[in-house]
Amino acid sequence: MPLHHLYHPITSTPFQQTAQHVETAPSKPLLPFIRCFWGPPKKREGGESVRELVIPDTCMDLIFETDRKTGNRSARFCTLSDVSFVSNPSEIIVKERFGIRFYPWTAARLTVRPLTGTKNGCYDGELFFPSLVKAVLDVLKETPAFPERCARTEKILYEALWQKTEASGCLNVLEGFLRREGRWSVQEAAESVCVSERQLERLFAASFGVTPKTMMRLLRYQCLWQSAVFDPSFRQADAAIRFGYTDQSHMANEFRLYHTMPLKQALQLARDPVVFLQERERTMR
Repeated sequence: MPLHHLYHPITSTPFQQTAQHVETAPSKPLLPFIRCFWGPPKKREGGESVRELVIPDTCMDLIFETDRKTGNRSARFCTLSDVSFVSNPSEIIVKERFGIRFYPWTAARLTVRPLTGTKNGCYDGELFFPSLVKAVLDVLKETPAFPERCARTEKILYEALWQKTEASGCLNVLEGFLRREGRWSVQEAAESVCVSERQLERLFAASFGVTPKTMMRLLRYQCLWQSAVFDPSFRQADAAIRFGYTDQSHMANEFRLYHTMPLKQALQLARDPVVFLQERERTMR
């Protein structure tokens, strides 16, 4: 089964009306590989720029930027991260952005070098995707409208993806993690694909830039967050058991580690980020 049917990672503001940027899903052939394309910031009343909490969503972003003053264009590759940070809204004014958000299993099919040692990194996009970056930069130069940029970039990605094969062992382990929602040890995962734990660590480092254990914890955190946001019957006590945490306290601590705040506050932020961040700044003064 394609992994995108099992797993659909979300941001800290997953609702369309609260998203910070315009996002669009790819066409059907690219759905297993591309989480979304994202572009200009959402317009808000009064033109107010709002800071955004960027959480570990297990995705990787190839971000193309155009300096509004000089017209210079560049690309940077943001790898898989296990930390949160708050974006700087002033950058929206200075730079125009067009982003490709990859599922965690996609980037390794397109890079010209392994992702070993890249966790929490931000790199020159040409170091990892020289041909792809050049082609998309040409599209951005010729096509100012966001929908047309997405359509033309899709063709480039489709051709590039079908020239590469995927690491089936890593994908099988990811599927196992997702189907068990975190209740699977690294030893069991390695045995399932007939490799040693050490070998599995090397495979994961090259394909994702993180260890199997880190990936498992991030996937579990994302599954918990998705359930909290979208499941009307969600209860924290039940979730701790479902996702294999030792107890409810363990779940709360790990969620806060990745999200920087308790689950209750995270849900408030998800539903109304402008009001939440304004109130948080007021109370911190």
